[in-house]
Amino acid sequence: MQLFVHAGLHKTATTAFQVLCHRNAQLLAEGGVLYTELTPGVPAHHCLPLALIGRDHDTLAQKLAELRESAQVAGCDRVLVSAEDFENALVETHLAGDFENLAYAAGFQSVDWLFVHRDPWRYFNSLYAELSKHGIPVSIRSAGKQVLRFGTLSVASARFQWKFVFDFARHFSHFRANIRGNAHGLTYQAFCQPRLGDPVFQIVFRDTPETWRALAPRMAHPTGKRNASLGGFRVEFNYVANFFMISNKAPSLLFLWAFVPLALMRWLIVAILRRRLARPFRDRFSD
Repeated sequence: MQLFVHAGLHKTATTAFQVLCHRNAQLLAEGGVLYTELTPGVPAHHCLPLALIGRDHDTLAQKLAELRESAQVAGCDRVLVSAEDFENALVETHLAGDFENLAYAAGFQSVDWLFVHRDPWRYFNSLYAELSKHGIPVSIRSAGKQVLRFGTLSVASARFQWKFVFDFARHFSHFRANIRGNAHGLTYQAFCQPRLGDPVFQIVFRDTPETWRALAPRMAHPTGKRNASLGGFRVEFNYVANFFMISNKAPSLLFLWAFVPLALMRWLIVAILRRRLARPFRDRFSD
């Protein structure tokens, strides 16, 4: 039994890929690959990295055993899971070791890790917009300096602590040297060609390429962009709300008018800071 872990990174069309796999789960099962829900109604497998990072190994072991048993019942010899919060394991490689040990104990014979990475500057801007949705106050200046110095960005909420990787080559090389399984790195551009997720499926079906060639034309690809980035002003509006610990989901008129000037000022300042960060990012992460 083989286990394939699509581990992000964040903001690399992970949500779209998860919806794709979820929508085509029956078709994948025909080819011997199980992609199934672990949380009802949720296409992704966020519960796995959440348990891993929270050191809830009992829950993680139980989930892995459930996956293996479900695969056996379905007549599948491969299991595919997807959760971008596995990105933490690129920085804290002991997490990957813990996960692999539990997977082998659950009866899996091999573990393959699949990471998709994108241009660091584009990743930074997309991530900055995304984090505004999660009630976290973020300084673009401090975040940018942290990335430039360490090649990573650490952000924490009351529920989770993220490790975002920008110096992918260095961390991926270290990751590969410290795991028992296999690791694959794909650029965002390659991940989306010729269709979203095709390179991942080619790895998953590497032992039976003819099966993938037969299934690929039958895959139903979702239309529309999933989890699209917010516009600049809305991002800063969210950050103002986050700073004052006020929900931005359904603001009252009083809240809206009170914070628009602050959000506008922040938007203008961030635009200046963004221009100052662009060149150092390109210099730091140039190939």
